[in-house]
Amino acid sequence: MPDLQQAMAQLNGLRAAIADLQGQRDAAAAQRDVLRGQLATVTAQRAELASARAQLEQGRAALAGARDDLRAGRTSVEQARHDLAASRAALLEKRDELATTRGQLVELRDAVPGTFDQALVAYRSEIRAAGPQVEQAFQQGLNRGFAGIYLLLGGSSIAALGALTLVGRPRG
Repeated sequence: MPDLQQAMAQLNGLRAAIADLQGQRDAAAAQRDVLRGQLATVTAQRAELASARAQLEQGRAALAGARDDLRAGRTSVEQARHDLAASRAALLEKRDELATTRGQLVELRDAVPGTFDQALVAYRSEIRAAGPQVEQAFQQGLNRGFAGIYLLLGGSSIAALGALTLVGRPRG
C-alpha cells in the first residue's frame, strides 16, 4: 500500500493544489471584476474627456470667431476714430470761418447805419445844391406849357371868330 498512500498523498497534494489554484482563480476573478469596474470608470472618464474636449474645441472656435470680430471691431473703431478726427478738423476749420464771417457781419452791422446816414445827408445836400436848377427847369417847362396853351387858345379863338364872320348873322 505504499502505492495507495502515495496516490492518496498525491491526490491530497493535487486537491490542495486545486484548492490553491481555485483560490488564485477566485482572486484573479475578483481582481478582474475590480479591473472591469476601473475600465468602466476609465471609459466613462474618457467619454467625459472627449465630450469636454469637443466643448473645448467649440469654445476655442467661438473664441477665434470672437477674436476675429474684435479685430474687425478694432478696424472699424480705428476707421471711426480717423473719420472723427477728420470731421473734427473740418469742424474747427468751419468754426474759424464762421468766426471770420461773424466778425465781418458785426463790422458791417456797425458800418451800415452810419453809411445810410451819410448817404441821406449827401442826398439831401445834393438836392439842396441842385434845388435852384430843378426849380428853374420846372419853371421853364411850366412856362412853355402855359405859352402853348395860350397860343392854342388864341389860335382857336381867332379861328372861331373867322368862322363866325363867314357864317354871318342870323336873319330873322
